Amino acid sequence: MKIGVLGVGPVGEELAKAFARNHEIKLGTRDTTSEKIKKALERVGGSQTTIGTYEETVNFADVVILTTPWSGTLDTVKALANQLNVNSKIVIDATNPIASFQPLTMDVGASTSTSGAEEIQKLIPNARVVKAYNSTGYQNFDHPQGYPLQPDMFYCGGDEEAKKIVSQLITETGLNPVDCGALETSRFLEPLAFVWINHAFFMGNGLDWSFKLMKKQ
Repeated sequence: MKIGVLGVGPVGEELAKAFARNHEIKLGTRDTTSEKIKKALERVGGSQTTIGTYEETVNFADVVILTTPWSGTLDTVKALANQLNVNSKIVIDATNPIASFQPLTMDVGASTSTSGAEEIQKLIPNARVVKAYNSTGYQNFDHPQGYPLQPDMFYCGGDEEAKKIVSQLITETGLNPVDCGALETSRFLEPLAFVWINHAFFMGNGLDWSFKLMKKQ
């Protein structure tokens, strides 16, 4: 599978590294000659990992992973809308609508009327947006070790075929995929990320924890 990653901060880099073992990867950046992207390419590794502009990355990919900072995410999606809408592209939204970190506040979704993922979907109605990789720290994205139980990765979306593919990708990274339903469920998954951020950073509990749903036997 060809996977394009838009935004190569810690989240994008960790996901690219995880998927580079089994897939072709293109790292999308605004400046393909920068030292930052060159160093990211070295860290990600993989014999089939390359660099491209955002436009090249979207055109290349079967699955696009969106990891850009929220402040520029909607503008980025809007600029790439034509390419993302083509052939009903699968778009994994790994962003969170963070308005500010201190104090920790949401840009959208503070009520239950919308979510960041839904706002993205509105801009690219023909694409298949799936919310995933947003509810825990990137340190837990790739076969996290030391947990007594396999951590869960919650995901949601409106297209069943797209969700099946995303579920398979989640499984590849050593996490347990949990289907949370339609894309509107992002209204609850995005605030869950704020629970993780608050517990990790502001409650002083560190980064080594994750979520797990447990069913009584």
